[in-house]
Amino acid sequence: MNKILIIDDEVKIMKGLTRMLLFEGYEPLQTTDPHEALILVEEGGIGLVISDYRMPEMNGLELAAAIRKKRPDLPIFLLTGYADKSLVLRAKEKGVITAVVTKPWSEVRLLLKIKHHFLNPSKGATGEASDDAGEATAPETDHKKRDPLSRPKLLIMEDDRMTQAMYQSWFPLDDFDIKLTSSGENGI
Repeated sequence: MNKILIIDDEVKIMKGLTRMLLFEGYEPLQTTDPHEALILVEEGGIGLVISDYRMPEMNGLELAAAIRKKRPDLPIFLLTGYADKSLVLRAKEKGVITAVVTKPWSEVRLLLKIKHHFLNPSKGATGEASDDAGEATAPETDHKKRDPLSRPKLLIMEDDRMTQAMYQSWFPLDDFDIKLTSSGENGI
C-alpha cells in the first residue's frame, strides 16, 4: 500500500510533492478538495495522507479529524507554513495527526519520514516520527572534500518565489551549483 494522498489548495505545491513521490516509487493521488479526499480515503488503498493546514473549505486539522473517524490507523502528515505551531503540536499529541511538516521542507527529511511510516506500519496514526520534517537526520557528506567544480549544475526556471524556495530546500546548496531564473514574459 504505497499510495499517498496529497491534499493542498496550492496546485504547484501538490504537483511538486507528486513529482518527488513518483520519483521515489510511490503512487501519489492528489486533490484540492477535502471532501473528495474523504471519498478517496473511504475507497481504501491509501497508505499515508499529506494535507495542507490552511485550505478554504476545511482546514487540515478538521480534515484529519474526519479522516481519523474513518481510518484511525492512517498516518496523516500536516503541511504548514502559517499555522499556530502550538495548536498543531497539541493535535499531534492527541493523535489527530501523525507528523508536522513545515513549509518549505527538506525533501530528504520528508522522504525519510515517509519511509519510516511505510517501514513501520504498526506505529500507524501515532507513529514516532519527529514533529517536523526538518528534524529527521539525513546522511552526512563531507562537503569540504568535494571539489566545487565537480558539483552538478542545476538550473531552476520558476516565477513563483515559494516554489523556488521549495526547490532550493530539495537540493542542498553544498551538493549542487544552483542557478535560479524566471521563465515566461519576464525571464528567458
